[in-house]
Order: sequence, then structure tokens, then C-alpha cells
Amino acid sequence: MAFSAGKWICVGEGLACMELFLFLTTILQKFALKFVVDPKDIDTTPAASGLVSVPPSYELCFIP
Repeated sequence: MAFSAGKWICVGEGLACMELFLFLTTILQKFALKFVVDPKDIDTTPAASGLVSVPPSYELCFIP
């Protein structure tokens, strides 16, 4: 098998994913999320821009 054949793997990818998960779950546990606008007024339809669907941007408040 040639040296460049096959998928490359990152040794630290599993650790990085676990750290990111722990970081985000800690933030979500310590803060309460609140929408800036009324949730009924939020438009969730994606913007069509060719080949990909782009989700709309939202504004959130993180309340300790």
C-alpha cells in the first residue's frame, strides 16, 4: 500500500471533540438562553443560495 493511500486520522480528534462537548455543555448548564425577539416571530425557513441551504442568523441572550 502506498504511503499516501487511505484516510488520514488525527490523533487528537477524539480528545478535541470531547473537550468541545464538555465546554459547550458547561456553558449551557451555567446560563439560561433567551431569544431577543418573540419565538413566534422567528422565521426558520433557510435562505436558498444555490447548492447549499444557509440557516438564518438568530440573536440570543445568555443570562447567568
